[in-house]
Amino acid sequence: MRHGISTTLRKGLAIAACTTLVLSTAAVADGHGDWPERDIDFIIPFGAGGGSDAWARTLSTGAREHFGVDWNLQNRPGAGATLAWEYLLDQPADGYTVLLSSPTPVLTALMEEDPLVDPYDLKVAGYISAFRSLILAANDSPMADWEGLQEAAGDSPVVIAGTNSLLAGAANIFAEAGVEAVYVPYSSTGEAVSDFLGGHVDLLAATASTSLGIVPEHAAVVMNTSDIPLPEDVDEQLGGDIAEAADFGYDACVFRARSAFTPIRRTPSWPSSLAGWSPC
Repeated sequence: MRHGISTTLRKGLAIAACTTLVLSTAAVADGHGDWPERDIDFIIPFGAGGGSDAWARTLSTGAREHFGVDWNLQNRPGAGATLAWEYLLDQPADGYTVLLSSPTPVLTALMEEDPLVDPYDLKVAGYISAFRSLILAANDSPMADWEGLQEAAGDSPVVIAGTNSLLAGAANIFAEAGVEAVYVPYSSTGEAVSDFLGGHVDLLAATASTSLGIVPEHAAVVMNTSDIPLPEDVDEQLGGDIAEAADFGYDACVFRARSAFTPIRRTPSWPSSLAGWSPC
């Protein structure tokens, strides 16, 4: 059954970006007081090598120590991350299949008349982190700073790669600044990074963790498009004094989703042992 999404919720979800743990709805209805009694299947909706994959592997180590069972990772990329959500819905709703999610499938659902996945068919088990979407350019590119990027875009549209969630930050800034761009969505950050380093695209939308692997040796950070400043040590490792959207008078993309997902969180509870766990 499809549920209507209010204008307010649509707006919130459309700009939200937060990593979450998701369970299918029936999995949380019975409480599962003794959960977990066996290993967990941990689904990553993106390919290996990207920021989500690295983050999931870090989380699984902490989760294994906390819960005393293995969290078996499965990478299931494709269709803007919705294939992983479809897989989750095909599994028994018993709380033993958990998805590390980003807003990508939600954004897809909001943009399509008949989306593959209805977000209301799942429950958010917990919010894990918010992230920053950074715009990167090659060190030798004239687009390595915002002024140069704007000038280059005046001649022809810039081409930027990334996953849908990360591209949302760049799209927000580019639209406000009047920058013409071609957005190339990838099913995994790792694939986008490979094409960026290979010179097949002009720019890359990436998280701070992904950026640390290629900056400053191969690329420079043009801008932090989110409203979340980088930690001081990360800022220094990425070159220092990383520009933020607000520095240029633009509205930063709000890369957090706690408020937007509140209507979902307040529906019947998830396993209390999972809800009470924090990896941070």
